[in-house]
Amino acid sequence: MDAANEVILQEIEQASITYDAKDLPRIRPFLSHPDPEIREAAINGMIVLGDAAAAPMLREASQIAPTPQEAVRMQEVAAYLELPSGSLVSRTKDGRAVLGNPNRMPPQVKERYPGDYRKKSARPPQQPNAAETPASPATKE
Repeated sequence: MDAANEVILQEIEQASITYDAKDLPRIRPFLSHPDPEIREAAINGMIVLGDAAAAPMLREASQIAPTPQEAVRMQEVAAYLELPSGSLVSRTKDGRAVLGNPNRMPPQVKERYPGDYRKKSARPPQQPNAAETPASPATKE
């Protein structure tokens, strides 16, 4: 690899580790670079940056990608970046994780569901909602 490509790779890396969408335009031109290693580094840089704003840029670049494999890769990365972020870990108000251990449950949850959470029988029976109960027949007076 020559010195010019080394500089480009460093520029892509520096832009991607800012984790700021305003640096996407610094990476964008390298999606259509003649060197496949630079193009791949640009795609990876957008993944590392992790902003959904990169998706339209990747889709546009996929239209002029030199190989069908690169076009598909760009489309897949664009779809990945547009996925909603989320967390499977519940958190308390102060940010601590709640992982299902009764000793780590917030007090309001412990009060609502007393008992051992690992046993199926520990959960209290649910009361039917008013909307789910059949209406009683009207009485005549």
